[in-house]
Amino acid sequence: MTINLGTAFEDRKGQEKNKVCKKLNMEKGYTEEQIGEEVEIFIEGVKVFDEVIQITLPSGNKLIGPSLSIAHIFARYTMVPPMIAASEATEEMLKQMNEDGSDEETGSPAHV
Repeated sequence: MTINLGTAFEDRKGQEKNKVCKKLNMEKGYTEEQIGEEVEIFIEGVKVFDEVIQITLPSGNKLIGPSLSIAHIFARYTMVPPMIAASEATEEMLKQMNEDGSDEETGSPAHV
């Protein structure tokens, strides 16, 4: 499955969205034919010339878009497994503390 950055783009302002989308090619999105092309994008108000690339996520999905945008999305995807593992470890620690007679909400011993 290929995730197209153009169709995944959302903005809160209608007219501004259309202007931004046309500038970034976001209405139609980036295509395989554009891979390797230089594009002009704006990141936090800074004009950047970037190259359209394609990468494959650990899930097997592919992303096509400017390399800086792709890097941002890729970083988010790769942080999901460690985030889930940290959450599960925290839940397990709280469960063990509760079983040992600790106060689950504060993590402190039940007796003082």
